[in-house]
Amino acid sequence: MSFDWNVHTNHNNASTYQISGLPYTEHVAAGEQTITFPRVTSWVVFKANGAVNIKFTNKAGNTVTTFTMANGDMTPRLDLRCVKIFKTGAGTLGVIAGLTTCSAETFINPNEFDW
Repeated sequence: MSFDWNVHTNHNNASTYQISGLPYTEHVAAGEQTITFPRVTSWVVFKANGAVNIKFTNKAGNTVTTFTMANGDMTPRLDLRCVKIFKTGAGTLGVIAGLTTCSAETFINPNEFDW
């Protein structure tokens, strides 16, 4: 999949997710970290190396959802459409994601979320 598509799309375009799969991997260090993806994700997989917490937040920065992973835990493929995830905990985190052609700049502005 090319990065050079001259296609104007956004996070609501179904075909963007149907053809997604641009591979992305990252190893996230211990401590509190923000994982910022270069494009909108279609799916994400996490593997914990030590205890970690994965968090999603609302516009006020309050935690909406947190799930804890023990050492060695690995999630199945999570169909998550996002550009940012927060991690806390003493462990490190392996991240594998399928990116879409949709630019992170066209994703929903966090100030527009109202949980």
